[in-house]
Amino acid sequence: MGTQFAFEHADRHPNIPAPYLRTSTGRIALDFILEKGGCAYLPSSLVEPFLESGQLYQVEGSEVWSRPLFISYRKNSTSLEAILQVEKLVTKIEPTTTYLMQQAGENTE
Repeated sequence: MGTQFAFEHADRHPNIPAPYLRTSTGRIALDFILEKGGCAYLPSSLVEPFLESGQLYQVEGSEVWSRPLFISYRKNSTSLEAILQVEKLVTKIEPTTTYLMQQAGENTE
Protein backbone atom coordinates (compact mmCIF):
# COMPACT_ATOMS: atom_id res chain seq x y z
CA MET A 1 0.00 0.00 0.00
CA GLY A 2 1.54 3.26 -1.09
CA THR A 3 1.88 6.37 1.02
CA GLN A 4 -0.73 8.32 -0.96
CA PHE A 5 -3.27 5.51 -0.59
CA ALA A 6 -2.56 5.29 3.16
CA PHE A 7 -3.24 9.02 3.55
CA GLU A 8 -6.46 8.80 1.52
CA HIS A 9 -7.60 5.74 3.47
CA ALA A 10 -6.96 7.45 6.83
CA ASP A 11 -8.77 10.57 5.62
CA ARG A 12 -11.82 8.62 4.43
CA HIS A 13 -11.90 6.24 7.40
CA PRO A 14 -10.65 8.19 10.45
CA ASN A 15 -12.26 5.80 12.96
CA ILE A 16 -10.82 2.60 11.51
CA PRO A 17 -7.41 1.38 12.71
CA ALA A 18 -4.59 0.88 10.22
CA PRO A 19 -4.94 -2.28 8.10
CA TYR A 20 -3.44 -5.52 9.45
CA LEU A 21 -1.96 -6.34 6.04
CA ARG A 22 -0.46 -3.75 3.73
CA THR A 23 0.47 -4.69 0.19
CA SER A 24 0.72 -2.98 -3.16
CA THR A 25 -0.34 -6.18 -4.90
CA GLY A 26 -4.10 -6.65 -5.21
CA ARG A 27 -3.78 -10.40 -5.73
CA ILE A 28 -2.01 -10.83 -2.38
CA ALA A 29 -4.78 -8.86 -0.65
CA LEU A 30 -7.46 -10.89 -2.45
CA ASP A 31 -5.89 -14.23 -1.46
CA PHE A 32 -5.60 -13.05 2.15
CA ILE A 33 -9.26 -11.97 2.28
CA LEU A 34 -10.48 -15.19 0.69
CA GLU A 35 -8.56 -17.21 3.29
CA LYS A 36 -8.87 -15.06 6.43
CA GLY A 37 -11.71 -12.60 5.72
CA GLY A 38 -11.57 -8.83 5.84
CA CYS A 39 -12.03 -5.98 3.42
CA ALA A 40 -9.97 -4.08 0.87
CA TYR A 41 -10.16 -1.68 -2.01
CA LEU A 42 -9.39 -3.89 -5.01
CA PRO A 43 -9.68 -3.46 -8.78
CA SER A 44 -13.12 -4.51 -10.01
CA SER A 45 -11.51 -6.57 -12.78
CA LEU A 46 -9.77 -8.66 -10.11
CA VAL A 47 -12.78 -9.29 -7.86
CA GLU A 48 -15.58 -9.51 -10.42
CA PRO A 49 -15.61 -13.34 -10.62
CA PHE A 50 -15.67 -13.57 -6.80
CA LEU A 51 -18.54 -11.09 -6.59
CA GLU A 52 -20.49 -13.11 -9.18
CA SER A 53 -19.88 -16.38 -7.29
CA GLY A 54 -20.88 -14.85 -3.95
CA GLN A 55 -17.46 -15.42 -2.36
CA LEU A 56 -17.10 -11.64 -1.95
CA TYR A 57 -19.55 -8.77 -1.75
CA GLN A 58 -19.23 -5.03 -2.20
CA VAL A 59 -19.58 -3.15 1.06
CA GLU A 60 -22.77 -1.11 0.95
CA GLY A 61 -22.10 2.62 0.87
CA SER A 62 -18.42 2.20 0.04
CA GLU A 63 -16.89 4.77 -2.28
CA VAL A 64 -15.38 3.79 -5.60
CA TRP A 65 -11.78 4.96 -5.86
CA SER A 66 -10.00 5.78 -9.07
CA ARG A 67 -6.27 5.25 -9.01
CA PRO A 68 -3.86 6.47 -11.68
CA LEU A 69 -1.96 4.03 -13.84
CA PHE A 70 1.52 4.96 -15.03
CA ILE A 71 3.35 3.34 -17.92
CA SER A 72 6.98 4.31 -18.23
CA TYR A 73 9.47 3.08 -20.82
CA ARG A 74 12.69 3.97 -22.59
CA LYS A 75 12.12 5.70 -25.91
CA ASN A 76 14.63 3.38 -27.61
CA SER A 77 12.99 0.27 -26.15
CA THR A 78 13.06 -2.83 -28.33
CA SER A 79 9.56 -3.59 -27.01
CA LEU A 80 7.95 -0.39 -28.26
CA GLU A 81 5.35 -2.23 -30.35
CA ALA A 82 4.20 -4.29 -27.35
CA ILE A 83 4.16 -1.17 -25.14
CA LEU A 84 1.90 0.63 -27.60
CA GLN A 85 -0.42 -2.41 -27.64
CA VAL A 86 -0.66 -2.18 -23.85
CA GLU A 87 -1.51 1.52 -24.17
CA LYS A 88 -4.40 0.63 -26.51
CA LEU A 89 -5.66 -1.99 -24.06
CA VAL A 90 -5.50 0.45 -21.14
CA THR A 91 -7.69 2.95 -22.97
CA LYS A 92 -10.40 0.27 -23.23
CA ILE A 93 -10.62 -0.34 -19.48
CA GLU A 94 -14.11 0.33 -18.16
CA PRO A 95 -14.52 2.48 -16.27
CA THR A 96 -11.70 4.36 -17.90
CA THR A 97 -8.73 4.62 -15.57
CA THR A 98 -6.54 7.69 -15.45
CA TYR A 99 -3.13 6.85 -16.83
CA LEU A 100 0.05 8.54 -17.89
CA MET A 101 2.33 7.18 -20.56
CA GLN A 102 5.68 8.84 -20.95
CA GLN A 103 8.91 7.92 -22.63
CA ALA A 104 11.92 8.04 -20.36
CA GLY A 105 14.00 11.09 -21.16
CA GLU A 106 11.11 12.84 -22.88
CA ASN A 107 10.80 16.54 -22.01
CA THR A 108 7.31 17.02 -20.53
CA GLU A 109 7.37 20.81 -20.25
